[in-house]
Amino acid sequence: MRKTKMRILCLILAAMLLIACGKGQGDGTPQVKAGKYEILCKEAWIQEDPQGAGTMVLALEFTNNSEENTTYSWGVGESCTQNDQILEPAALHSGEEAVKNRSETVAPGETISLQTAFLLKDDSSPVQVEFRQLFTSKTGKCTLDPAALTRKAAPATEPATQPVPVTEPVTTEEGAEDALLSWWNGDWYGWWTMDSCEGWYEGMDGERWDLCGTIEIGEDYTGMVTLWDEDYTKVSPMALASVSLQEAGTGEHGTVMSEGGWFTDIDLAHADWIVDPGLVGAENMICIDGHYENGEDAFAYEIYLRPWGLDWEDIEETSRPRLYASWYLPMLEAEFSMPEWIHPEAQVP
Repeated sequence: MRKTKMRILCLILAAMLLIACGKGQGDGTPQVKAGKYEILCKEAWIQEDPQGAGTMVLALEFTNNSEENTTYSWGVGESCTQNDQILEPAALHSGEEAVKNRSETVAPGETISLQTAFLLKDDSSPVQVEFRQLFTSKTGKCTLDPAALTRKAAPATEPATQPVPVTEPVTTEEGAEDALLSWWNGDWYGWWTMDSCEGWYEGMDGERWDLCGTIEIGEDYTGMVTLWDEDYTKVSPMALASVSLQEAGTGEHGTVMSEGGWFTDIDLAHADWIVDPGLVGAENMICIDGHYENGEDAFAYEIYLRPWGLDWEDIEETSRPRLYASWYLPMLEAEFSMPEWIHPEAQVP
């Protein structure tokens, strides 16, 4: 397990964790306390997205009452279920800032505002909201009644930095499926590792963790890459990068390049990631490499991903994900879709 300042802080606070849920200001919104962290749901509403699907949006305030700097994404995981089905996270119509605040450093005593959103299965069944302190089993659950929430119209347009996820095959003017988009878009699974570790990461060279991700690129060849490993979730990811796709590359699949976003607690800039599948030397695989540096803490990293559902039998066993045989293959045999978080100990039927 990685020894980061934030994770050590989470372990220290774990023993003091007490989660309590109650009613808000008469509208059924939850209030949650997690140790020295305080999460207050200021408002919840139903918003119609441009495609007509109902989205439940929670406007949160996160207060850091500890003695150390922290971030919301390092300490808190979220999930929503409705009729025993996990709700997919939804794009926030309020723009990138509400997402970026999840990784903003919060000093002791400070409060930040952020939002989270989920696509509802229907507008009447109760929704169970769970806030979980990451790296622990401590959770708090509250129930929201969508029928009792205010409904709001979505903005007329969405920010360019938040492209709408691709849900159907993109076609050219001639009606043929765009081969580049078809290859990149979808769910991915693999692993990542550290090297040249310094500071808090010293001695962790070669350690590796399983990883899931989604790639969503639109017709304009811009989109988002979302990545989460064993300590994160899709809603609270390890990395969220805005990217552009170029046709040029050493192979037939072009090149994806980062344009912004973040990796753990540092920002990503233009060309920090240059992902060319033709350089990997294996079919249907991408490698994302980069460098992390935050003060005296630094490491190089490599991320290897293949489409979810594809086996790794053509890859040497020592180069496969750590949980490939014990977790990934049973998931495929059970015909499970890619989950929003990785449960190494979960028993798959």
